[in-house]
Amino acid sequence: MRRTIYLFLLLGLCLPTYAQDFSSTGILTFANGGVTTEDLNKDSFPDILFLKRERFTNLNNRLIRLLNDGEAMLSFTELEISTTNEIFGTPTAADFDQDGDIDIVYSGANEGTLLLFQGEADNTLTETVLAIKGAGRFATADLNGDEFPDMVGLSFVDEEVVAYLNTNGTGFTRTTIYDTGIEPSAFQVVDIDGDGDDDVAVGTDDFTEESLVLLINNGSGMFTKQVIESTSSVVRSVNGISAGDLNGDAKLDLVIVASSKCFSYLQGEALNFTRKEELSNFNTFRSVAVGDFNGDQRDDFVVGDNSGEGITLYTNDGMATPGFVASPVRGITPVFSLSAQDLNRDGDLDLVASNGSVYAFENELEQIPPVGVSSIVVREASIFPNPVGEGFVFLQGEALGLAHTYELLDISGQLVRSGRVDGSGRIDLRGMVPGSYVIRLFEGNLLWGRAKIIKY
Repeated sequence: MRRTIYLFLLLGLCLPTYAQDFSSTGILTFANGGVTTEDLNKDSFPDILFLKRERFTNLNNRLIRLLNDGEAMLSFTELEISTTNEIFGTPTAADFDQDGDIDIVYSGANEGTLLLFQGEADNTLTETVLAIKGAGRFATADLNGDEFPDMVGLSFVDEEVVAYLNTNGTGFTRTTIYDTGIEPSAFQVVDIDGDGDDDVAVGTDDFTEESLVLLINNGSGMFTKQVIESTSSVVRSVNGISAGDLNGDAKLDLVIVASSKCFSYLQGEALNFTRKEELSNFNTFRSVAVGDFNGDQRDDFVVGDNSGEGITLYTNDGMATPGFVASPVRGITPVFSLSAQDLNRDGDLDLVASNGSVYAFENELEQIPPVGVSSIVVREASIFPNPVGEGFVFLQGEALGLAHTYELLDISGQLVRSGRVDGSGRIDLRGMVPGSYVIRLFEGNLLWGRAKIIKY
């Protein structure tokens, strides 16, 4: 079955938006199980993949592909096939047999078997049952450095994390890589140590034992466990994990949501991490996605929860130890999954969310363009007084005499004021609304430094 879904942003055809940071497309369609975003037809535009339950038989046997039409105004063409076998959980997709077409992997009912849907040139799928046990959630990975994509799976039935090594496009071998008797609840495939092969960060649903671990890959698909949060931890019941560079040091950090809290983990040397509690709420956080949503080369994050806010964006202030300022995105609740993708290829990250329904959100944040060249070191400037009331601030130290012009940005990345820095290093903040701001300082046309300032 094929039908086209147009996402008109008209009153009455979509739900209201917040602060114009993201525009909602409303409900695209309904889904059972997890939602995956992947370029399914290799046109460079991310598509959306999930399953539906058959209306009359109540069987999970409808595989749905929302193929992105590649337009500036988002629209998708829905392709639906009836599967021979029931499908289960959250799928993944890649060109597993390297024939030029994207294949899809699901589990059979209750993780019983692995189901491979081989992509064909005409966008059809050929269903094959593989004689290997499935899992409840999959992600594509490169575990052993060959040309064939592998997978990582989380089994809710067996309470373990498993690796599926691709056997040169003919199938997979399944190996348990985390099985301690503690129920895993979330995972993220990420090259956390930067050595070129994929590792796995795993969160558990346990309240008394280890709750966050790293599985470090040796390059051949063999893993060593490193416990980040153990029995004495305050971190419990992890629902989501995402990775990105929060402080601009070229190391990947982690953001996790665990019950009613959200934590960041800044990576230091030798895979040591510094934990910081970012959020605490009486509601449960369900999902998280890290990405640079305003183009300032510092990763932000969004979380989905059970509260009235639903999805909230937390914008990075750009400091060495970053802080984050919240702005609501959308009041859908709960939010089971979030994915950050550039859906219309306009250079910024949009969102796909699901909670039994599937939503897309167009990013309308003003993007902060990169300035100068990547070899320029962006310094943290000294500014006095800070915080400041109604009046001026003054540059101090090295910035005085080197910074010629400035830009003043609010925490969402909007340019609110710019001008020249006079000989005294004075910057005029009179008339500015109280709040947090980032001052970007320029030497000629190159970004020299930045500073966070609070106006009261």
